[in-house]
Amino acid sequence: FYQSDQVSVDYTFENNVAEITAALFAKNTHIGDDEEEVYGSEIFTKLRLFKNQIVVQASYTFINAERTSSGVTFPAKYDLDYFVRGSIEYNHPSNLSISTIVMYRQGTTYLPVINAIYEPDLDLYNPEYSPMDDQERLPEYLKIDLSISKMWPVSSELSIVGFANVSNIFDQRNIRSKTYNYDYTEPINLFYGKRTIYFGALVMF
Repeated sequence: FYQSDQVSVDYTFENNVAEITAALFAKNTHIGDDEEEVYGSEIFTKLRLFKNQIVVQASYTFINAERTSSGVTFPAKYDLDYFVRGSIEYNHPSNLSISTIVMYRQGTTYLPVINAIYEPDLDLYNPEYSPMDDQERLPEYLKIDLSISKMWPVSSELSIVGFANVSNIFDQRNIRSKTYNYDYTEPINLFYGKRTIYFGALVMF
């Protein structure tokens, strides 16, 4: 019922300052009569600067994923031409840490409604979606987070850690999916979480 063949090639380079990892991968999966083909690549870089006071990380991923069902081929769930992640972390000798994380990727695919048929017996509209091989994409996704933390040693057995985090710092309105009004004439965007701020302290003893 389930058969999967896969292959990957990985390369890693590392010294006192830099770490670089690259990968190529391919996978072919049969699930019953359906088939899914995936191939792609990823490169990751990490830099440790100024005696590890600044750590920079970045990665780029490309995934081509197609699924074939009932003779129709269409993009699979994780089909993405680009998925970029990055972070910068600053660590001060005074136990202060500041970091920012960036995530940027192509929008995922979805099936738009192309028609709606009114069912008088049920008093509702029955949507008709586009064919699987004619999917559309949501807009690009972008999210930037900021974190700050600091530790205050009170004694040899007691420390206090204060922290603050801002998720989606620029309040980017990233679309998660689409829904429709009652007769499917107007699409309605559903969004991921807006800007979120939280802070607090930990007491360790």
